[in-house]
Amino acid sequence: MFSSECPSCGAPIKFYSAASTTAVCNFCKSTIARNAEQLQLIGKQAQLLEDYSRLQISAEGSFKGRNFSVIGRIQMRYEQGFWNEWYILFVDGKTGWLSDASDQFAVLESLGQPKKLPTFDSVLPGKAFNLGGKSFTVIDKRSAQCVAAEGELPFPVDSRWQARTVDSRSGSELVTLDYSDGEEPTVYRGNTVTFDQLEGKRLRDLKDRFSGDSTVAKVNPKQIQLFACKSCGGNIKLVPNQTPSIVCPKCKSELRLQEGSLLLEVERAEQSKVVTALMPGDFGKVHGFDWTVLGVMQKNVAGDRSSRWEEYLLYNESQGLRWASNSDGAWQWIRVSDTQPEVSTGAATLDGQRFNLMEEYKAETSYVAGAFNWQAKVGEIVSIQEYRAGDKVLACELTDKEQSWSIGNTANGHDLLVAFGKKRAGDAKSGKVADTLSGQHFLITPSIITTGILLMILLPAMFMGSLDTPIEEMLFATMALWAPLWIAKNADKSGGDDE
Repeated sequence: MFSSECPSCGAPIKFYSAASTTAVCNFCKSTIARNAEQLQLIGKQAQLLEDYSRLQISAEGSFKGRNFSVIGRIQMRYEQGFWNEWYILFVDGKTGWLSDASDQFAVLESLGQPKKLPTFDSVLPGKAFNLGGKSFTVIDKRSAQCVAAEGELPFPVDSRWQARTVDSRSGSELVTLDYSDGEEPTVYRGNTVTFDQLEGKRLRDLKDRFSGDSTVAKVNPKQIQLFACKSCGGNIKLVPNQTPSIVCPKCKSELRLQEGSLLLEVERAEQSKVVTALMPGDFGKVHGFDWTVLGVMQKNVAGDRSSRWEEYLLYNESQGLRWASNSDGAWQWIRVSDTQPEVSTGAATLDGQRFNLMEEYKAETSYVAGAFNWQAKVGEIVSIQEYRAGDKVLACELTDKEQSWSIGNTANGHDLLVAFGKKRAGDAKSGKVADTLSGQHFLITPSIITTGILLMILLPAMFMGSLDTPIEEMLFATMALWAPLWIAKNADKSGGDDE
């Protein structure tokens, strides 16, 4: 380890890796270049964006039995969001990168610049290329801008630095082609991992706030913060986490959270209110974990507004992000897959299970509200392929910049709504459950009142022997009064069985 003092403020500067050529002062945010034992001030870093990652400089972990420490970070921003690249130092002295994007993680190490790789302009998401005799499918292609950096790094970066990257997968193996330095890409190869598999230590405690001059305020994710929309002044309930993009539920203006304040990005005219089963800020306990609804989307088959369904982005501090979808009362619980399925004609295989292709269509986003981990927009269109195996759905979403896979399981809509506190009709638009419950509530009171009136009139007449109406007709009239309630009750029961 090499130690010295910051040329700008005099604070201690430490280089833990011999491969590191640059460090960012933790106190004054100056960028410092190292040449042998000489330090040179080369600029200042911009402020890091608020992201609530559980990682931090000095965090520790393990990958394939090799322990490592986090010694640096580059934060990158693209047109729909941002992600972190953490520079890590293994105990054997080698270095690598830990990618942290929307609660998905991967550990990669450099392979240098192998020959005969495709150019940046020629690759497309969903297409494949070969590396070392193995086929990799492109899942992401984008140009990104550096927001800021911290810690020590193998090269100098600041807010002027741009990156052109292509991510690809083969199963759980990940390859990144980095074209930032020219037409010949630098190749990084590794594996996708879950956060638990990293066995992280010395992590950020999201329940406490940072001390010192860090720009990232840490808040318990269960504590909803109330903001005023910069366009219409309406209230926005925002849960602090990895969701820089916010859509006002009232006027649909697009905003961005930065350093604890909302910034207006796109102002929109007020739209009609859309009623959904869940709303941003709702809490529920599902599968033993507390989940918060961050964002709500409504989609339809492109060109067919009658075919609508809802999608909800959920967050738990330890489990990360999940999705729940509601299509006419049929619910699914969904997670994004870290593993690339093997695709053949009419089928896809994931973790040894075969899924058969059932549907292909284009989905259009017609409504967004709340916070998202990317910039969700009305009018976005994605191509979707749905593969099914029993009650599981494997879905592929494809755009010109990204391919993603998700796996969903059928969920009981009634239980899910109860878990989020939607116990009464009118609390949510929940398909068959809400409609039939409200039908029963509406019918039962007049049925009881009318039956009581009939009995008050007819029973004395029966005992006095002055009743002209046959008893069979009276019973038929009473049954007719209660028939709608009986029908509503059975519709509710069959609706619950369907889910």
